[in-house]
Amino acid sequence: MAPQIHLPFLVLLLIVIIFGCCSVLVQSQVPQNQTFRLINQGEYLDKTGEYGSTFRMPKPYEVSIPYLARYTFGLYFYNTTGNAYVLGIGGGHNLRGSLQWVWDANRNHPVRENATLAFGVDGNLVLADVDGFIVWQTNTANRGVTGISMQTNGNLVLHDKRGKFIWQSFHHPTDTLAVGQSFKLKAITKLVSRTSNRNSHDGPYSIMIDDRKGFIMYQNTSGELVQYAGWEAKGLSNVTFHSIQRIDPVQPPAGPRLDIIGKTFYFLSLGFAEASTPSKRVVLKINHNSDSQYYPFLRQESDGNLVVYSYIVPAANPYSAYWSKAYAFFGDTAKECALQSKCGSSGKCYKRLCSGCPRNGSLGCTIAS
Repeated sequence: MAPQIHLPFLVLLLIVIIFGCCSVLVQSQVPQNQTFRLINQGEYLDKTGEYGSTFRMPKPYEVSIPYLARYTFGLYFYNTTGNAYVLGIGGGHNLRGSLQWVWDANRNHPVRENATLAFGVDGNLVLADVDGFIVWQTNTANRGVTGISMQTNGNLVLHDKRGKFIWQSFHHPTDTLAVGQSFKLKAITKLVSRTSNRNSHDGPYSIMIDDRKGFIMYQNTSGELVQYAGWEAKGLSNVTFHSIQRIDPVQPPAGPRLDIIGKTFYFLSLGFAEASTPSKRVVLKINHNSDSQYYPFLRQESDGNLVVYSYIVPAANPYSAYWSKAYAFFGDTAKECALQSKCGSSGKCYKRLCSGCPRNGSLGCTIAS
C-alpha cells in the first residue's frame, strides 16, 4: 500500500520552496544604495586626454560612486568631435590630462549630451542615449549580480555576492589588451583599431589568432582581410600579454634622485591546441629604466602599428607620472618604414627615413635625400 501524503504537508512544502526561491532572488539583487543613474552633463575636467579629447565624470559619479574611480583607472564620458560621446575607461591622472583610453563601451555608437548610464537592482548596466534608445548594455539582468567595481588593473567588473565576476570589460576588449589578458580561439580572438584619433569607430586594422597562421595583423581592404605583419605559429590557440619589472640587486649610491635601476620585460606567451606542442615566449622588448613602470597595455593603433604603452612614475617626482610608448612592432621588431600607412607601398628606409611618403604628410614621414 502506497504511503499517504497529507495535504497540509504538501502545502507546507510548497510554502518552503516558494520562500526559498524568493529569498535567493532577493539576495541576488543589487542593494538599493548601490544602484545609480548617471547623466552625461556638467563641466569638463580642466585638461585634455588622449586623442585631444575632452572628458567628464558622469554626474553624480565622483561623489556617490567612488568605487568606479579607484586607483589609476576611472569611467568617463569623452568626446573628440562635438556632441558625440564614448563611455570609456581612462587610465592615468585626470587632473593632469594624461588619460589614455584603454576600453570603450560604445565606440561605434556615440551618445549625446544628457545620455544616461544606469545600474539597477536587476544587475544590468545600461547606456541609453538622450532619447532613451539603449546603445549598449552588459546583458546581466537577473544573473545574480550584486555589485560593480573598478579593479586596480582597469578591469570594470560586475560581481555576485561571493565576488565571482559575472561580467568584465576584460572579456570585451576593443583595441587594447592589458597585462594578463589573453586572446583565445572561440572567445577573445582579436583587437580592432580606431578609424583615427578623432573617429572612435572600428578602423581597418586588426590583430587576431588564426590557428592556421598564428598571431597575425590584418588590414580590411574593401571587405577582404589582407595580412601585413605578425608572428607565424601554426596551431596557435591562445596568446597572453605579459610584463615583468626586475630591479637590479646592486644600485648606485643614492644621489639627489632616488633612482631605481632595473629592466622591464615585455613579452607574449603563445599556447597551442596540441598538448605535444610546447608553449613559446616571444620577447617584444627589454627596456632599461630608472623609473617605475606600471599598467602596461598592448594596443592596435589606428595607423596599423602594434604598440605597448606604460605608465611611468618618476622616482624624483611621483606626481608627474605620464604614459610613454615602450614598444612598437614597426620600429622595434620590424623597420618603422615598413608600415604602409607611414611610408606607402614602397616601404624603403634609410636610418628610419622613408624614400617615399604617403599622401598624408601629417604622419611625420621625411623623404631621405
